[in-house]
Amino acid sequence: MNVSCQLNRSPIVSRCDQLVIVITIVLVLTLACSTGRARELAFDTKGNLFVMDSDSHIIFKFLSDGTKNTFATFVNQPTRMAIDSSDNLFVADSGGNISKLAPGGISKKFATGLKNPHYMTCDRKGNLFVSDSDSEVGSIVKFTPDGTKSTVATGGPDMWAFSLDSSGNLYLLGDRTGSSLLKITPAGVRITFASGPSGPENVVCDAADNLFVYDKDTGSILKFSPDGKATTFATNLKDRVDWFANNFLINKEGYLFASSDSYSAVLEFSPLGSETTIATDIRVNGLALDQAGDLFLDSAYAISKFTPNGTKSTFASDRVSPDKRCEYRFDQTGGRIMGPGASGVDLGDETGIGVLWSPDSKRFAFNSKGHHYIETTFYELRSGNWVKLRSPGDELGRIVDRAGSAEMVKRHVRQIQRRLSSGQVSERRQTLQWIDANTAIVHAGASWDVADKVPYVKVHFLFTLKFDQQGNWKIVETHQITDTEAGDV
Repeated sequence: MNVSCQLNRSPIVSRCDQLVIVITIVLVLTLACSTGRARELAFDTKGNLFVMDSDSHIIFKFLSDGTKNTFATFVNQPTRMAIDSSDNLFVADSGGNISKLAPGGISKKFATGLKNPHYMTCDRKGNLFVSDSDSEVGSIVKFTPDGTKSTVATGGPDMWAFSLDSSGNLYLLGDRTGSSLLKITPAGVRITFASGPSGPENVVCDAADNLFVYDKDTGSILKFSPDGKATTFATNLKDRVDWFANNFLINKEGYLFASSDSYSAVLEFSPLGSETTIATDIRVNGLALDQAGDLFLDSAYAISKFTPNGTKSTFASDRVSPDKRCEYRFDQTGGRIMGPGASGVDLGDETGIGVLWSPDSKRFAFNSKGHHYIETTFYELRSGNWVKLRSPGDELGRIVDRAGSAEMVKRHVRQIQRRLSSGQVSERRQTLQWIDANTAIVHAGASWDVADKVPYVKVHFLFTLKFDQQGNWKIVETHQITDTEAGDV
């Protein structure tokens, strides 16, 4: 199931089992901790930066000055995205669908039936290429601009990374355990382009159609000229370069960038192969290059910008309030809100998933995570002080519990194991987004391990909360969602 729309309080149309339902709330989900989220970055031809956040099920759009807007929301988690030369944005989701969003945000279903898209990119003619695989079979498929699908290549489940040159030739790793590099022409002719890498993991083409391949077994980056001649570009990189194709980038000047989650760093290689570490002690969620060759890096709570000469700046940050006066800080001692114009507030030593600021910076929601729960707390700024508001936990929890009990009766479950300490129950009350200064969307859900060998019972709701001038909130809309829409709790 895929839902996408712009956040303008307009209805969302979702398709489920051939039944079209109009939902008049903004339907977004955040069902995972920020430290594990999958993010991707992509630029359009106008310099707008699109950020895919799988946790919030949202595609954000950043203008060149860092202004952040919600571009589209999805029910299923968005997993991969690509932009064509006409600035159409293609988004794959966890339901095996691909949506096509026009520059204005209008969305239509483009493709269905995919298994698990790993990487997507577009050629100069607007054709979309997708690497798709399950646990046994991998393939690279091509979609023409009108959505016509064809299979370009098939192989093992690890057929992931590929790259396109300026003529539309596709280069891919024949087998990550083998040593062949394959070339497939736009006409579909399949050629063994080169041999040599013993453990190929990444592949990317530069503007001159040179092919760069990371060989994990030797820890080297190999450079192949357009005629297939190989040279060693860089060495001594074993276990320091991540295999994700979209974290292996090269700009128009020939500078190559590579990142690794395990190494927590971003490496830059000059056109001659000399190595520079441009970022360390950082979790890399996504990388992208703009048309000027600047590198944009998404990490926890912030997007950083690196110019070709190595100058670093913060392009955007989720930690900072919209009015730039307050900042969320978290370290070993706990979380707090700090900043001029408002006294600090101690948020305790619970693990913070993050702070969501209201558009006017007068309220924020703090999401904290325990072993078997996620809880949300609201704060409001009054006379320069942050005041904790009434918690929605109990009221939302009662609605969830009633729905869970009804589901258990429906399944004829006689015994419920509610042992939080032993991991038998997971509960979640998490603020997902502020729609405006006085309206927030909260996801509340729970799962119960039940007796009689019945699978987990799970229930999920989206609640729209409205705040008044005194900081009191009330539930104005309630929508129960399915396990498929919610993912795992």
